[in-house]
Amino acid sequence: MEYIDKTQGAEQAHALIDAFLSRCAKEGFRPDDDLYSKMDSDRESNAPDAETTKTLLRRQLLEENACHCCYCMRSIDEQNATLEHIIPNRTQDQQSYDQYKPSFPSAIWNRMVFAKAFLLNPRWPFRAYPHTVAYENLIPSCDGKFARNAHLPLHGQDDRVSKCCNNRRGDDFVIPFVLDPVMVSQFRYMKNGLVVWPVDENLQGKDRKQLLMKHRETINKLQLNCPELVAIRRIWFFLSTNGRDCNIKEKDRTILYLTEDPKLAPEEKEILNNFWNDNYWILLEDYRYFNNRERFYLEENGEN
Repeated sequence: MEYIDKTQGAEQAHALIDAFLSRCAKEGFRPDDDLYSKMDSDRESNAPDAETTKTLLRRQLLEENACHCCYCMRSIDEQNATLEHIIPNRTQDQQSYDQYKPSFPSAIWNRMVFAKAFLLNPRWPFRAYPHTVAYENLIPSCDGKFARNAHLPLHGQDDRVSKCCNNRRGDDFVIPFVLDPVMVSQFRYMKNGLVVWPVDENLQGKDRKQLLMKHRETINKLQLNCPELVAIRRIWFFLSTNGRDCNIKEKDRTILYLTEDPKLAPEEKEILNNFWNDNYWILLEDYRYFNNRERFYLEENGEN
């Protein structure tokens, strides 16, 4: 997991969004405007190849996050990246919007405003941006899609299903942990492939229980422990620990070794067996972020 610093690229992104909103203002804002959709067709006249505002913003966000999914750390590019709204694009009312305030760094929160409130009372210059297009509310994500089974092509259009990250989350509330370096540092990748988000041991009683529940809910809603991700991280822990890479020649002995573990649950063994198929094995390349033993927490149980 990596912290996303929203201060470094703010000036560049704000200039892009200012120009977009200024063009929208010339046409007049309407209370039912979908500003995010408008970015699909809006073009800056002096942009290279007349690229859309959304394309330019997506490119910046990807570069800032080293072309990784903000949640699962999958390698992504301009063709397969989605833009994740931390506060969902389809948030319907001020109350739903405000529930995110306690979880946002105040410096970031103050640069945004509920989009419907903005459309009713836009102000120039834009000191706060509608949350649907605000740089502070957008982060790059993968679509979370995997082939339905190991024998189907990984990148077909009709044979994949979303199992984690942006699409899987939908509009559910999740804690914006990637915007907080302290929260990010608390995540632990276990050698069995699971990711956990512990709670500080100094916090006790009811507060501890409630916070731990929120952490678990965030991981569950993003499905960061879906079987595919757990297996990928488990395989990378084995490879990196033994100084190996994800070459096809390593596949047989790696899967054979891991599936012989007597502690494996039947469903864990089943998903690992999918990686006998080359279509699944090549997924490891997308998750090269985990080709580093030091990213893993070596104790048996990292959650408390």
